[in-house]
Amino acid sequence: MMRMMNWILWTYSDTPRGGWVVGVKGVQPRAADTTATKWKRKLEARHIYWKKVDFLNFMEEAGIQDAGFMGNNYTWCNNRDAPNTIWKRLDRVLYNSEWFDLFNKTVVNHLAIASSDHAPLLVDFTNRVEEFQKYFKFLNIWTEHPEFLEVVRKEWVEECHGNPMWKLHRKLKKTTTALSRWSKVTYFGTYIGEIQ
Repeated sequence: MMRMMNWILWTYSDTPRGGWVVGVKGVQPRAADTTATKWKRKLEARHIYWKKVDFLNFMEEAGIQDAGFMGNNYTWCNNRDAPNTIWKRLDRVLYNSEWFDLFNKTVVNHLAIASSDHAPLLVDFTNRVEEFQKYFKFLNIWTEHPEFLEVVRKEWVEECHGNPMWKLHRKLKKTTTALSRWSKVTYFGTYIGEIQ
């Protein structure tokens, strides 16, 4: 575990319940040896493979996971001209489960590389409470009510702007909202009176 410490760039653990996040800066790959023998290249590939396995084992032992990212796929470039350009995703953000409980909306953005060979990472973390998604349900009993067609017509004839699919979407949305509101007033009020 100690040899993994050279990967850690920064940590943030000022949370009440032990949540923490780690910024990791990977070790830059060595320049490719164009004169290397086939055997030497195989050994280097095996060495890189085992470094990746070590890192995955480190993550598993520490109980952390990769936060993922948005933006460019790579965070490091060797700044050489093609065909010798190397792009890698060396830098990443890792967090434990307590961090995710506190900040379930952690987003990592890979920004553009400017003055360094590493891309800066912008980390935005908030706790978003998922709102209950209420689905529209059409009740067949509505069609028997004398006000039903008027409610639908009133919303459907209202002017909408945009392409045909957007207009259809907006009219359906407005109509379902109006029908839900109308149903609460018309039917729910009736049932409350019957219950009392």
